[in-house]
Amino acid sequence: MNNLNNLNNLKQNKTITYEGLESKLKIIGNLIKRGSENIIIRNKVIDIIGNYNIQSTEQLKKIYDFLFYNIKYVSDINNVETLYSAEKVLMLGYGDCDDKVILGGAMLRTIGYHIFITIASLNIDWTHIFLIVYSKKTGFIYFDTSTLQYSFNYLPNYPKIRMYYLY
Repeated sequence: MNNLNNLNNLKQNKTITYEGLESKLKIIGNLIKRGSENIIIRNKVIDIIGNYNIQSTEQLKKIYDFLFYNIKYVSDINNVETLYSAEKVLMLGYGDCDDKVILGGAMLRTIGYHIFITIASLNIDWTHIFLIVYSKKTGFIYFDTSTLQYSFNYLPNYPKIRMYYLY
């Protein structure tokens, strides 16, 4: 699958059917911003990548691997939407796709990457959230650490997808 073609088609769907989605995305954006300013999150990123001044695909892969292997995917309890801060997700060592986006977004933003919160749907409702990361050196990188089906920088062909530029 060609990631560039998928990225070029991301803005096709303009309709949002998920009730409360806009307010949820604002909350997630605020949690990412707060997390990116948290010294505990920044120190963890520096532990993971070492030299944080050089943006690269390898640097992104190190953060991706940390999130994929160390932050376990766990669904919300009783299908009640819960959003944790980046520090809380790091401390707990688990979270759902929203929580992984919050921690991953905070980690990436603290070292200067541009991030897009991206929502996707396999059916009628918006059911999944992940990140797309951008820098001049790396271009666009698909960044979903919540699923075992896909790997680093692989963008599935979702029927509906929408990106929100965050920072």
